[in-house]
Formats: sequence, structure tokens, C-alpha cells
Amino acid sequence: MHNRKVVAPYNALENAPIPGTWSALLVPDSILPLAVLLGGNLLHSMNLLITATLLPSIVADIGGSYLMSWPTTAFVAASIIAATGSAVVSKAIGNRRAFCGGAMIYATGSVLCALAPSIALIIVGRFVQGLGGGLLAALGYILVRSIFAEALWPRVFGLLASVWSVTVLVGPLIGGIFAGYGYWRGAFFTVAGAAGLLAISAFIVFPPSTREDHQSEYRFPFFRVVLICAYIAFFVAGERVSRSDGQRRAHCNRRRSVRALAPD
Repeated sequence: MHNRKVVAPYNALENAPIPGTWSALLVPDSILPLAVLLGGNLLHSMNLLITATLLPSIVADIGGSYLMSWPTTAFVAASIIAATGSAVVSKAIGNRRAFCGGAMIYATGSVLCALAPSIALIIVGRFVQGLGGGLLAALGYILVRSIFAEALWPRVFGLLASVWSVTVLVGPLIGGIFAGYGYWRGAFFTVAGAAGLLAISAFIVFPPSTREDHQSEYRFPFFRVVLICAYIAFFVAGERVSRSDGQRRAHCNRRRSVRALAPD
């Protein structure tokens, strides 16, 4: 009879069960991966509000007010696509490589936005950012099972969800600081540097992929993603038509007011 070798969890001490307490997350084997996961989730969520705060400054500098809603739309749509396909990516190249790749894609999109001479390139950069951010957000939840003991999963998931409440305060604050100094490009350069550091940290801290990470099969839900993106596109198009119609009516009302006040 062959003895089976039991592999301890990445953050577990040998022959010692992990208690499901907050103090168990404070040991180095747990707190370092947790910090990287929270950083990835924060980077993704925070960027939504940073860019929303910076958009008036961006449009005032490089123009394109008629496309002002598309940078956010491109980011959200790309995030949905990447998050939906994150399982495919993780099974193909492993969780650690996928997370590092997501961070580098995010950094690439940030650099594109920082160097953009027009709103069109801002939209492209935001789309690339969304691909990386969607991977970071989704893989954060996938990596919890391979890094932490099962007793710690509820607490880690709770911390990942709580990041969005921090984003509401931090995102507009950071965006407002850069907008106040008139250097909106600096916000994207800063985010790109943070994403690069996140990729390096993840490669050092996260455990390498195992054979189990590549075993299960997952098909990309292409049809559902197309429907979601189509809904977003129709929503933005409808909003733009409604805005144009409102501007036309306002212009006509102004002309009528001028004619009414003009002397005969």
C-alpha cells in the first residue's frame, strides 16, 4: 500500500489547522498575498472614479466632449469581457501568470491614456485598462482558494468586497488632486507605476501554478458577453441621442427668446 503525500496549504503550518480568525490573516504567509489581492481589486475599482473626476480636465485639454461618456463605457465593457474569460486565462497559463499579465495589461492601458493626444486614444487606453482590470478583479477571487486555507475564505472575500467602499473616498480624492494641479496625465502615469509594482509583487508573493490549475475545462460564454456589450452600446447611444435632442431644444428656445426680446 502506497502512502499518499498530503500537501499543506500555501499558508498553513504543517500538521496545524488554520483557525478562521482575523489574527490568522496577520501572519506573513497570509498578509502579503492578501495585500496584493486587495491592491489589485483597489486598482481596478478606484480607476473608475479617478477617471470620472479627470474627464472634464481631459476634455478641456484635448477636446472630444461629444465622446465624453465613451472612456468609461470602454472600460466597463472590457472589464466584463476580461472578467468573464478570466477562468479560461487562468486555466491556460496559471493563476500567478494571469494575475501578473492582467497587471501589465492594465499598466499598458494607463500609459496609453497618459500619452494620448486625442480622446480617441483615451478610449483605446481605457479599453486596454479594462481588460487588465477585469482580470485583476476576477482572479482575485479565484486565487483565494489556492492561497488561503478554507477557514479564512469568508474573511478574505469580505475584505475584497469592502475595497469598493474605500474606493468611493479614495478615487475622487486622487483624481481631484491631479485635476487641481492641472496634470491629469500624471494620474495615469501614477496608476501605471502602481500596476507595475503590483505585477512584480504578485510574481514574488503568489505560489506557482499547480497541475490542478490546468485540469478543469471552461468555455468562454461568447454569446452572453456580446449581449452585455450590445446593451451597453445601445444604452450609451440612446443617452447620446437624448442629449443631442435636449441641446437642440435648448438652442431653439434661446432663439425664440432672442426673437421675443428683439425690438420690432
